[in-house]
Amino acid sequence: DRWTLEDEVPKRLKPHEWQREMLIWLNMAATRGRAVLFLDGLDQLDDTHANALDLRWLPRSFPAEVRTIITCSPGPALDSLLERGWPVLELGYHDEGRHWVSMDIESKAEIIERYVGFRSYPPLDPVMINDILENPMTGNMNFMLQLVDEMCILEMSGRNTEQADYLMLLQAHDMTSFYDYLLWKWEKFFDSIHPNFVRRVVCLVWGARFGIGEQELLNMLLDIPRIGLLHFFNTTRYCWHWSDGLVNFSHQTLRNACEYRYLPSKLEKISVHRQLA
Repeated sequence: DRWTLEDEVPKRLKPHEWQREMLIWLNMAATRGRAVLFLDGLDQLDDTHANALDLRWLPRSFPAEVRTIITCSPGPALDSLLERGWPVLELGYHDEGRHWVSMDIESKAEIIERYVGFRSYPPLDPVMINDILENPMTGNMNFMLQLVDEMCILEMSGRNTEQADYLMLLQAHDMTSFYDYLLWKWEKFFDSIHPNFVRRVVCLVWGARFGIGEQELLNMLLDIPRIGLLHFFNTTRYCWHWSDGLVNFSHQTLRNACEYRYLPSKLEKISVHRQLA
């Protein structure tokens, strides 16, 4: 295998040290042939970790044998990238209402159809699909697919009498307000079984930073049975990222929404960290 690099990757480096270390590894890879480095979603980085969004850790040049592709939504990380003067391929534009438009309605409809099939969801009501397609916010792919997830899971759970409530999601003017309403919907369903269930679970995930295990959650939520916790994560599965047995938020925007809704004060944040200590 020409990509076998046996040296150990250093840990706990400072941003400028990461930049140097990345170049060392990329140069080693380049000696073995051409490579493509794909960095997806830099806007999702946790900025509390050494101001990651200023991208001081990212080299300003790369070995000739390494082609680099970076994706990033508007925000501080994109601003940092634009300052470097690198070639940009813009996958969308702002319409007159300043909504981000990434594709036409036909393209969005095809993506929804394929996504529903990929997830093995039941077909969506054509009227509801039309409402989704006409919403300016669905120019944001993340918004569109998570909205589809919500609608389909609602149908699969047999709670389709609540569909009118979910149409309120279409009124979200940004991803933060979308997630805030989503959290309210989770509370409406799960908190009726276990008081403050959603707040307690998501705050522990928030406080763990790099993820928390199922057993650790159960150890701190003694009144919640395992089946209840698994049901929650399964029903909301598209919002979480699992790796090596640890669960974390799949999007930084959801993490921010949880912090805004449940942990507005410094004392509340400290309380969560102490619970995990």
